[in-house]
Amino acid sequence: MRDIKASLAQINNANEELVAENRLLKETNAKLETQCSDLSQKVKEHEGRLVQLEQHSRVANLEIKGVPFRKEEYLTEVIARIGEAIQVPVTPADIEVVHRVPTAKSPTVKNIVVQFASRKKRDVFLEKARPVRLTSSDLGFDSQAPVFINEHLCAPLKRLLGQAIARKREVNWKYVWVRNGKIFARQSDGAPCIKIVRSEDITKMSAHA
Repeated sequence: MRDIKASLAQINNANEELVAENRLLKETNAKLETQCSDLSQKVKEHEGRLVQLEQHSRVANLEIKGVPFRKEEYLTEVIARIGEAIQVPVTPADIEVVHRVPTAKSPTVKNIVVQFASRKKRDVFLEKARPVRLTSSDLGFDSQAPVFINEHLCAPLKRLLGQAIARKREVNWKYVWVRNGKIFARQSDGAPCIKIVRSEDITKMSAHA
């Protein structure tokens, strides 16, 4: 009988130790989860700041899509012809750098990226270009391909914009647009707009919003 009581006491002590260890493990796990969540938030904030810095370096840039490639082309003149078409005079002094860049969809199809000497000049150029349905024929080419002029987004924002546009089609929203390097969406005329900073924000674009 005495042996049975001793065995039960040992089992009880062992059980209490297991309960204590389990409690400690749960507390440790909770702390680790909190630390992981905090670190994840800090990483997101850090990534967000890096994207902002990268985009800020492009505040005087525009990306132009649809201009046919010519073997011997002078892109400064191409920008000047676009300026004539949208009634914004552009001189070589207005342009810091202009070159073609490959696109994500095709390395052989290259858009034009132009960096203006000032953001003010870029903004005037962009605002005048927005309402104009420009085509390559307006620039002296034989083709009638549409020419699009947009803000020059960094790669992370381009991906985010692509996701937002895909979501817009999926839930039948009316607008997704870019203004000053920031992405916005609106379900319909008069509806409130939402700012899309990261992928999680796209879930706010709901068919029942």
